[in-house]
Amino acid sequence: MIRYVLFFVLFIALLATGHGLTCQECNTSSGAFCRGHSHKCPSVSTSCMKRVSITKIGDKSFQSFSSGCNDDEDLCNKDFIMNSGAGNEQIRVLTECCYQDNCNRCKTKIPPYNNTRNHLLCPVCLKYESYECKHKGYIECRGHEKECFDIAATVLRKGHSSMKYAKMGCTTSRGCSLGHKIIPGIALTDIHHVSCKAGFPITH
Repeated sequence: MIRYVLFFVLFIALLATGHGLTCQECNTSSGAFCRGHSHKCPSVSTSCMKRVSITKIGDKSFQSFSSGCNDDEDLCNKDFIMNSGAGNEQIRVLTECCYQDNCNRCKTKIPPYNNTRNHLLCPVCLKYESYECKHKGYIECRGHEKECFDIAATVLRKGHSSMKYAKMGCTTSRGCSLGHKIIPGIALTDIHHVSCKAGFPITH
């Protein structure tokens, strides 16, 4: 009888403690995938995440990949874009979340960039080492890029020195609230301004 009581107490204790989530953890700045190790997540984590970042500057393209625990469901399952036009800079981040142990250890499928014009325009500008960025024209937004963003701040990028940065262009929904959280290795300080508004319809 005592044995059964002890077993019951242990079972209840395990239920109270909770299993918790274990996710694959990995980071690379030189490709779209890497294999990491299993990592026990903090109690606040709600999912495992994979994140691919694709940055295009002119004709050059750079990819990075990260995976690990996630505690912000707003970042899950996004195809996030900040686009300041051909020849400037385009940042695209794809995220996938899942809810079982080590479910984020597979490669992420990267769908083609939606290059279809959506009949919206945004002012365009890109300036380094400055908060001043006066647009000299407009770009046609593509796919799900429905908002115009305007950002000026000091950017901290992991492994690089801080830099003043100003940029305008098209972005996907909630670009201003998600951008600094969803782009891996990025933090904003000394924020001069960050704003988003609906794209301008093409009237002709």
